[in-house]
Amino acid sequence: MLLVPVAVKVLVAAGPVARSRISVGSLFAMQVVAEYEIAGLALVFQAVGGGLGATLSVRPTLEIVVDGERVIEGPVIDARLYNIAPGPCGPIETVMVPVLPVLLERIARGARVEVILGDAMRLALDSSQLSGFAELLGEIPSDAVFGARPHVNARPKFITQ
Repeated sequence: MLLVPVAVKVLVAAGPVARSRISVGSLFAMQVVAEYEIAGLALVFQAVGGGLGATLSVRPTLEIVVDGERVIEGPVIDARLYNIAPGPCGPIETVMVPVLPVLLERIARGARVEVILGDAMRLALDSSQLSGFAELLGEIPSDAVFGARPHVNARPKFITQ
């Protein structure tokens, strides 16, 4: 299941980042490993153009603040979940950040959710993005098992807009 990344309307910044298009979405997937089904959930961030260059490859960090409480802070360390490709308006950077449902639920229920990606991208999520997260959470099977991380050699394919 994919909550297709939707453009963020509120960029809390000036300069080149203001000309970037930043989208946020989410992805739920299940994988069969031996006789088990392993569930995965990720936030999906995509930055397109704007003269920033490859900002996430320089400082791949993420901070999410929900109603004044920092719920995620640190580096995005799995290179397999990062992709950069040339686009007509500049580089298209996509990063997936694995999260557990309880954290995505906390984000979805927030009144004010602020995100800082790398050094330059600061944004605020709006109610349509937050309700999209809640809808995706409602589609996850109640018996889904999270927490195990299967070894996968294949890189994920990214959806761009």
